[in-house]
Amino acid sequence: MKNLLRIFLVIVSVTIFTAFSNAQSSNSFFSKGKNAYDNKQYDSAITYLEKVVQATPSDSAYYYLSSSYLAKNNESKSFECINAALEINPKYVEAYTFRAQIYLARRDVRGFEDLNKAITLNPKYQPAYYWRAMYYMASADFKNAINNFTELISLDSSNAANYSARGMVRFMDKDTTGAFNDLRHALRLNPNSPDANQQYGGLWYFKKQYDSAFQYINKSVLLDPTSTNNLHSRAGVYVNKKEYALALKDINKAIEIEPQSSNFIADKGMIYYYQKDYNTAAQIFQQAIALNPKENQAYYGLGKVYYWTNQYNLALQNYSKAIELNPNDAKAYAARSVLYTKIGNKDLAEADLKKANEIDPNRDLSE
Repeated sequence: MKNLLRIFLVIVSVTIFTAFSNAQSSNSFFSKGKNAYDNKQYDSAITYLEKVVQATPSDSAYYYLSSSYLAKNNESKSFECINAALEINPKYVEAYTFRAQIYLARRDVRGFEDLNKAITLNPKYQPAYYWRAMYYMASADFKNAINNFTELISLDSSNAANYSARGMVRFMDKDTTGAFNDLRHALRLNPNSPDANQQYGGLWYFKKQYDSAFQYINKSVLLDPTSTNNLHSRAGVYVNKKEYALALKDINKAIEIEPQSSNFIADKGMIYYYQKDYNTAAQIFQQAIALNPKENQAYYGLGKVYYWTNQYNLALQNYSKAIELNPNDAKAYAARSVLYTKIGNKDLAEADLKKANEIDPNRDLSE
């Protein structure tokens, strides 16, 4: 009897020790995985966190594992892991918000349900309002997007980014005055915000006040010289100031950082087009199309090149392709209208011009 008791105690002690040892190992792996994740070392994070979920699954381990997989563009594994986190903890607010981002990329309305769930669980969780605003923006429901950013501001009125975001939605909703007011307030809160400076400069660019636009966009580049958005914006200002060498320098830097951006490459083609170097422009537009056959800006640019080199059939094909890819491209309709006038098709010219004016009555007529 004593021997049986001794054996039982040994088994229990070994089980407890093994469980304790596994827990210690899992804690160590989780700590290493989280540290790797924080330092954007996603491969290492995945290695450590996979060991955690295999030994002692936890909601937080699955959450960071999901985030790491998404950072590595493995959406299916990311989705699998975030679902596992929510199975363990159905009240995990951050996980609902993160899964909503995956749904948003898929244009899946279930993400909206996740965000509503997150806000119900924690009405003060700010990222849920931000991503719900993104959902509304994706469906061009700017009023509700603005309402969500207003909720964000009520939760944290000291965050310049909230005012910047609301300002840009107000701009898309054609409330230019509201947009200027929000961006000014953002810059009062944080004068050295690269995003707020770039966006505020963008508003001045829209107003065709290029010197004011340059003042703020140039500051955004100085604050964050690796931001392709800032470099791209400054290149646009340089183009309007006809400083093409500087525009090319900025767009080349942006392409160096993001070599797969067909949009940047197409804009580089436009810079050569503006200098009437049509051969080089055409070659660059073709590069953009080879990289992304749905890059409508490249087809528009090719249409311009073919128009000015009297190849009207090719111009028509490319303008029409640009419109097919983006039916809301006012400048492509306007350009095709000019072409139709040139080849004597008055009715189609008038129809395209009317469509261009409906889409954007304030477009740049020099395009």
